Amino acid sequence: MARIDFAGRFQASARMNLVPGAYYLGFGCRNCGADLAVLDAPTQGDPIDATGEGQFEVQCPRCGEIHTYEARAMRMWQAATAMPGGSD
Repeated sequence: MARIDFAGRFQASARMNLVPGAYYLGFGCRNCGADLAVLDAPTQGDPIDATGEGQFEVQCPRCGEIHTYEARAMRMWQAATAMPGGSD
């Protein structure tokens, strides 16, 4: 498992255009639940252990709310590879 130790406070922008199938690190918006991708994942699916006292201030592009998230709450996910309702 890869370990990333964050220290300090970061103002991060949630990415708007995700690459289908790519892995990202980020948070779930506390207001609307949207995925807030703030970093490319350094591994492609291997687990990540985000540690440290770091904090990320992120504005949600969906609802506009700004919240501060602890680095320990960071998670990894894979961007969707197809749009819902798309043809196969």
